[in-house]
Parts: sequence; structure tokens; C-alpha cells
Amino acid sequence: MLLERGLRWQVGNGQSVSLLQSNWIPGYQLDPPAYNPRILPEGGDPLVAEVIREGGGRWSDGMLSQWFDPPTCKAIKAIPLPRRDVPDKLIWHFTADGVFSVKTAYHLAVNLDRRRGVAFLGELDG
Repeated sequence: MLLERGLRWQVGNGQSVSLLQSNWIPGYQLDPPAYNPRILPEGGDPLVAEVIREGGGRWSDGMLSQWFDPPTCKAIKAIPLPRRDVPDKLIWHFTADGVFSVKTAYHLAVNLDRRRGVAFLGELDG
């Protein structure tokens, strides 16, 4: 669904955001980041809160490097964290203010359609 592809989580305390399944890392809207599946806990998908240092405001470099490759870690570390406990919220990724716009949704739809067409054409070649 188009709306789901354009929404991403703005991280607050990380308590509502799935570390591996949620769309929360800028730049990874259309392709999810690779992660290390060997450290997946038995309980399933951890929350983003697990890679935020206790007390908030800073990422846990050690935890990030266990889960993700260096380019993904760099993208995550660029995400500012609030210094106080604020809830996570969904925003529209494709506008500067996080508010949905028909124009950016249209551009996303065209981009997704092009990607689907390229994938389809690749299937025809093989």
C-alpha cells in the first residue's frame, strides 16, 4: 500500500518501533536495511529502544554495530534522539515537515511503478 511505503517512524523513546521490521531509518524507505540474523533473540524482533543508551539521547554504538553494517549504522547515528522521554510518531518521509502531501505521494507511486517495471522486465530476460 502506498501510504505504508511513505510513512516512517520518527524515533522518540523507541518503544513503539520494531528494530528490524518497521520503517524508521531515513534512506531505507524502499529497501529495508540488511541486519545480522545470527543475533535475533528468541522472543522475535527487538524494539529500537534496545539500541538507545539508557537515559535516552544517544545511540548505543556497540549494539548498532552488532545488528547492522557500517553504512546503516552511520544512517542511524544521523537520526537525532530526544533527550527526554517522548513517544515515537509516524511521519510522512517524503516531505521536510513530515506531513503527507499528494504531490510527494504521486512521485512515490511513480517511483514504485518504475521499480516494479524494472523487476518485471528482469524476470522476462531470465
